[in-house]
Amino acid sequence: MKNKLEGFAMMLGRKVFIHGDIILVPYFGYLVLSQNARGKGFLYKMSDFFFDEYSHQASVGYFIVMHGNIAAKKLLNRFHPKYPRMPYSKLIGYWKVHNRLLIFKLRENSKYRVRKAQLPDTGRIVQLLQDENRNRLFGSVVTREAMIHYTKVLPGFNLENIYLAEQEDEIVGVCCVWDMSAVKTNRVVEYSRKLKILRFAFNALAVLLRYPPLPSAGEPFRDVTITDYAVKNRDPAILKTLLDRIHNDYRRKKYHTMILGHALNDPLGRAANHFFSVPVISDIHIFSGFKETAEDFECKEYPWIEMRLI
Repeated sequence: MKNKLEGFAMMLGRKVFIHGDIILVPYFGYLVLSQNARGKGFLYKMSDFFFDEYSHQASVGYFIVMHGNIAAKKLLNRFHPKYPRMPYSKLIGYWKVHNRLLIFKLRENSKYRVRKAQLPDTGRIVQLLQDENRNRLFGSVVTREAMIHYTKVLPGFNLENIYLAEQEDEIVGVCCVWDMSAVKTNRVVEYSRKLKILRFAFNALAVLLRYPPLPSAGEPFRDVTITDYAVKNRDPAILKTLLDRIHNDYRRKKYHTMILGHALNDPLGRAANHFFSVPVISDIHIFSGFKETAEDFECKEYPWIEMRLI
C-alpha cells in the first residue's frame, strides 16, 4: 500500500444561508476508501488536520450520507482520546433525489409561458433564487456576478440552460439545468443476468418509444441535472410546468434521465413526482467540534444540498 492512493476526503468552504444569515461553513463532500483501507482508522488519523480549522464553538458544517449506508453511519459520533478533533454530528433532515426516466412525452401546462433566459432577465432570476435560498437551510448565495461567472466556467452551461416561467409578462419561476458529464458521469457497473434480459427487452421497446437504449456495462447514462430552482409563492404548479418542459426538451435530445433534489419534507417536491422516477434518499447531518453546538442546532427551514457538489 506504500505510495498508493487508498482513499480521499473533500471539504469545501461555502457561503450559505443559515437562519437567514450568510455564513461561511464547511461542506464535507466526499469520503472514499478502497476496500484495503477500510477498518484501519482513516477518519481518525486525518481528523487532526482535516477538522482542526472547524473545531471552534461557533462553527457548524454539514454533510449527507446515503440512507441505509450502515458502514458510513458507524463512523458517526465515535471518539478516541488520541484524536480530539473528531467532530460531533446530528441528523437534521433528509434529501430526496429523483432520477426521472424521460420515456414518454408529457403534456405541458399552457397557463404559463416557458422560455429560455436572456441577459436582461438576470436581475429577476437572482431575486427569485435569493428569496428562495434565504429561507433554506444551507441555501446557496446567488449574485448576478456569480451567475455570469458560471456561464463562463461551467462546461456546457450558459443562459440557455436557464428556463423561465412567465405569467402576464412577469417571471414567476426559474429552473437551471446542466449536463454535468464534463465533470462527472453515472455509469453502469454491471448488469445481473436478470437485468441483462430486461435491458434487452427494454431496448427493443425503446425503438418504438424513441427513447435511447440503455447503456452497456461500463458506459454512462445521459443525465441532465436540475441545479437551482425557485418559483413565486413556492407554487408547485409553476415548478411542475418548468420541469415538464425540460423533460420534453431533453427527451427530444435523447437523454435518459433528469435528476432533481429537494428536502424530503418540502411541499415543492410534489412537482417532481413522476411514475417513471427512481428516488434516492440521503440523511442530512450537521457537525461541530463542540457537542453542545451540534445538539442544540435546530433545523427551522427546508435544508438544501447543492446538486453540483453531489
